[in-house]
Amino acid sequence: MTNTAPELVIPAPLVRYLRAGVIREMGTAIAMMQVQVDATIDPDTWPQVLNRFDCARSLLETIGVVDSPEQCDIVIDLRRWPALLRKVLETQHQTEIRRLRDSEADGFRIPPRDVPELGRLVEEVRKRTSPLPTRRQQPFLERQAQRRRAREGRHRGHMT
Repeated sequence: MTNTAPELVIPAPLVRYLRAGVIREMGTAIAMMQVQVDATIDPDTWPQVLNRFDCARSLLETIGVVDSPEQCDIVIDLRRWPALLRKVLETQHQTEIRRLRDSEADGFRIPPRDVPELGRLVEEVRKRTSPLPTRRQQPFLERQAQRRRAREGRHRGHMT
């Protein structure tokens, strides 16, 4: 039977993954705002960009801005941020899977730690939320901001 309760329990060891994903989402929203500020603010998309930032900001305030050694489980109202929770948890899980695969490809194995439990949490969130938009449905400004961050990351990587 599927759990349809509005509350989602994020186990204490997994809160850091959620936090990292929310901070990344805030960075994307900030980059999208910067794209508009650098060009011309589009009155049709500006409210969406601000809403995206505000959703991430409010979730970050709910879970806490910094990691804590005394981290407790967190109970979140899934109705408030369904798409955001799904997106950031899926992204963080994919990032951790990629990190494990990359380390193995480089000849050393690192322990999976919380990755299996994170995968189970992602599956629970998927069952309890609607699907995310496809890349084709993803707003143009978001894709543009992602490309900009990727280019900046490559440039920083060459300078070190």
